[in-house]
Amino acid sequence: MDGYALRFTDCGRESLDDLEPVEVEQATRKLERICSCEFRKPWEWGFERMDGVSDGKLSLSDELRAFVDINQENRTLLVYRVYRRENLYG
Repeated sequence: MDGYALRFTDCGRESLDDLEPVEVEQATRKLERICSCEFRKPWEWGFERMDGVSDGKLSLSDELRAFVDINQENRTLLVYRVYRRENLYG
C-alpha cells in the first residue's frame, strides 16, 4: 500500500519559518512518518477534528501541533500551519 502525499499550503510552509531548525526537522520527520506508515492511517496518529480552516490538528510532539486536512480519496495530507502548542490559540 502506498502512503499519503505530504503537501503544504503557502501558509503552512511559511509557518515553519517561525520554528527553530530542530523543530522544523522534528515536525517534517513526524509528518513524513505519518504519511508513509503502512500500519496506521494519518487519522490514527492522534488526529483531533476541529472547526475552522482545516479538518483538524495532529500532535507532532509535546510542543508542536499541525493543522491539516486528510484527503482519503487523493491520499494527501495537506498542512495549513505548524505551531508551538502555546501559540495555537493566542
